[in-house]
Amino acid sequence: MILSRTLAKLTEFPYTPFWVKVAWFIVAVAGVRAALVLTTPGLLGVDGGAYLMNVNTVLGAPNLGIDNATRPPLSPGWFLVPFVKLWGADVGYKVFQAVAGLPSIGAAYLLYRYTFPLRGLAYAATALVAFELAQAEMLVSGYTPTWAFTFYLITLLGLLRIARGHTRTGMALVTFGVPMMAYTNLTVSGIALVSLPVAVGFLWATAQRRWDFLSKASMAGMAGVVIAATALPYFMGSAPGDGKLSYEGPILYWGPRVIDVFYLLWAVGAGAGAWRFNAPIGVKLMAVMGLTFAGITQFMSWDEAVVNVLFRPFYFIGYFTWPVTAWLAARILPQRWAVPVVAIAVLILATGFGWVYERQRHYSTFAGPEIVEAIGFVDSGNVATNSYALAHWIAGTTNNRIDARWTFTNPPPERWAEDEGHVRCLFGWVAGCDPHAAADAIGAEWVLVDARVPQDFYNALNGAPDVPTVALWAGLGSVPWLEPVYIDGPARLYAIRGEHD
Repeated sequence: MILSRTLAKLTEFPYTPFWVKVAWFIVAVAGVRAALVLTTPGLLGVDGGAYLMNVNTVLGAPNLGIDNATRPPLSPGWFLVPFVKLWGADVGYKVFQAVAGLPSIGAAYLLYRYTFPLRGLAYAATALVAFELAQAEMLVSGYTPTWAFTFYLITLLGLLRIARGHTRTGMALVTFGVPMMAYTNLTVSGIALVSLPVAVGFLWATAQRRWDFLSKASMAGMAGVVIAATALPYFMGSAPGDGKLSYEGPILYWGPRVIDVFYLLWAVGAGAGAWRFNAPIGVKLMAVMGLTFAGITQFMSWDEAVVNVLFRPFYFIGYFTWPVTAWLAARILPQRWAVPVVAIAVLILATGFGWVYERQRHYSTFAGPEIVEAIGFVDSGNVATNSYALAHWIAGTTNNRIDARWTFTNPPPERWAEDEGHVRCLFGWVAGCDPHAAADAIGAEWVLVDARVPQDFYNALNGAPDVPTVALWAGLGSVPWLEPVYIDGPARLYAIRGEHD
């Protein structure tokens, strides 16, 4: 009876404290995300294998070097350790994914609450951001950048507080947020390096005490940078032009997708509205950041260290454009329309969120149930595979005991060119090569491929057979040095003859 009365009190919307409403909302968002990921068969998505490798590394396992870069210890490392210890690699990672995006929602609410005079508007903006469609893709691929973006928002809140005269708290937030980004995610750190100077410049130009703001923001920022400098060793292997990361092609070029152009137009329109109706400084700041992020995504690169900084901002544009849009709606629409319009928008977004998740899961699950079963046969030796993400899942789920090498869909970077040639040899794609020498070079005793990977991806590779996908992977059974071990669904596992003697 006491429990039922307590729940009734908490959920009685008009009389519940506002922070309780926010808490209930975040719990509901976590529940939706948990329902999606926990009902996904097999291992989830793209980046989870790399995350598990980071967990294994911080717990003392050897760093195999399969990753393109050395990850900081919180990327997600120690953040993910409790989940894996409690529920294992599969369920633990999925639960982590369900909650890893929640801190950024909480940080966004704090930013909006400080910005908007009406707390209901902050709540509406937070609800819209929670079901931003771009986040559904991150729920599949990997939420660590979104987790790290929490500290970006905290830093932005700190800068805004300094600009509005709340100096002590603002400086503390900036000094805390900057190094936390560095230790949590390299990509978000790169985004911050490019975009935060824009925020500082805008606030300096609009703050009432401009030079006081600049001095305080600079002191807090430099203190944060000094602490973040201790993470510099983790960045050394991720510099642009590094042989592990650079493909053949321009380091920077204009190449937006249709969705990137749409987000840019949205950011431009929202920003124009913010200036047209003389929005508060916080709303204008978010309009500027939304436009900055949308502008960054119009460019691409053939260098992976650069392209992450150009591509990932796409997932965070909504954190800025949705609150500006919500403010404009509140400014333009009659007050009686506010709740129905927000409710309809959130419902549409939530439906779209589920649809995007399922669509992304369909083509971004690189370790389904059959693949997981196949990995279970690998007890020693390394693996040659046809998927970069699968290579990480192999290493991550075997506690960094089994290394892997893979084929590329384009001519590989310099660091991987020789190893990639050995994998192609083991696949039977290179006439006259010595498969046992190739196997010895990469320590491979197994070949594991995902037959879903389409042949079109390999047409750019010199020497790859121009045959349909099914025939390509089924053809591995006729390669004389490969012995079938497990064939089921998309999984094709072969032992390399002579490597188990």
